[in-house]
Amino acid sequence: MRAPNTTPPISGRTQRGSLFAESTGRKVLVAVFLLLVVVQGAYLAWIGNGLGKLCDSFSEANALRAAEAYLNDGLASHHGLPRQAYGHRFPTEGFRAHPPKSCRDFDTWTYTHYPEGPDVILVLMGRVFGLENLLVLRLLPLSLCLLATAVFFRTLVRVLGADRAALVAAACVLLPMFNTYMPGLHFQGYSWALFLLQMSLLMWMYWTREAAPRWCWPALFLLGFGQGWLSFDQFFVIGLVAWPLWLLRRSEGATLSRTHLALPVFLAFAGFGLAHSLHFLQVAGELGGLSAALAEFRNTAVERVNQAGAVVPQMLQRHMFAFLQADSARVSYLRSLILGLYQYVRDFLRPQAAQFFPLFPLAVVLGVLVALFRRIEVNLPCSDKSRPLKLSLSWPNNRRVSWTLFTALFISVVWLLVMPAHSVGNHHITVRHFFVFYFFLVLILVRSLHLCSRGEE
Repeated sequence: MRAPNTTPPISGRTQRGSLFAESTGRKVLVAVFLLLVVVQGAYLAWIGNGLGKLCDSFSEANALRAAEAYLNDGLASHHGLPRQAYGHRFPTEGFRAHPPKSCRDFDTWTYTHYPEGPDVILVLMGRVFGLENLLVLRLLPLSLCLLATAVFFRTLVRVLGADRAALVAAACVLLPMFNTYMPGLHFQGYSWALFLLQMSLLMWMYWTREAAPRWCWPALFLLGFGQGWLSFDQFFVIGLVAWPLWLLRRSEGATLSRTHLALPVFLAFAGFGLAHSLHFLQVAGELGGLSAALAEFRNTAVERVNQAGAVVPQMLQRHMFAFLQADSARVSYLRSLILGLYQYVRDFLRPQAAQFFPLFPLAVVLGVLVALFRRIEVNLPCSDKSRPLKLSLSWPNNRRVSWTLFTALFISVVWLLVMPAHSVGNHHITVRHFFVFYFFLVLILVRSLHLCSRGEE
């Protein structure tokens, strides 16, 4: 499919003046990547041979027990569904410590909600390395994330030039949430690697190619399928992330057709949907039919709507929020939505949450200013009084980037709007969807950044 686009690819060599020399940019980019490697090495040493410190120990314990069940009884046992309360490992973590109401026998209870992808990956590693040395098991998701990050950074260089790519890379690596799930033993590390590869492929297609090679389309489908095999809560992120990228490229003057948006979105959703259709058939086989599987998922949804967010934090126990204590489906939704928003804001602003603080609030303020105003200028102190430096933020043409930011924000928040009850119990995972909004804020800021002496404009 050829793009009716005569606009040359945007790179550091085609933008207004570079921020610093390309060779310097490449050195900074290498330094940023090495910093990421050092941080991950220190993180692994801190975790040791135990469950994750900041990478969801609850799910890790469940996945390790499910892998043990698969190793003992085979991958085809229980129609391939994981048994995450199996055995006696980690009795104070996960479903062993907090068994669901449907759990009558720890060893035979099957988990139907999430797909079994992360558990199966652990089985394959367990057959080679065993399941005792968790440090060794973490090397696979970590290595995949580092490889995906290298591809991601390389793509940024192709799109922005080395100088601006180095700034975007630094803004990513210095964001706590970019680092914390890389060595996770459940879905998060693998999902993060696939997301970075998907972003890289889309940027490469939109910015550097007049005609996308045919292999791009099955690749996008497989990336969607892989995400669907790992989890369900990345649905909107992986399915819609092409939307703000497409809008941003068009705001730079490119004439990408609507097909360039529709096809990547369709393929990502199709791959994701196929993975979950296969998972649904597994559940139907285990429970005895399609109607039983439908009832299982319907009952789970009702249970989460009615129970999630039942405990209101003290900060919200005020007269104006008294309605949150009522018992109805509508109030349950509103209660979960308000609690989810409350938890998200805390995750944005609390350093100990290891998520977005302090870069996200700063990026929001600057990004909104760039989207609303045509030009922002700051005079910088300079020893050479005859050539004072001026820093400006201005989008390089007359097109607005507001719609790009709006769609990125929508993708980040839509899971909370659709599944607020799930977000309340898993806010530490679903809040990470806001990386989409953060990334586009940073991309627009760096793309708008211009440093010059007076009189050079």
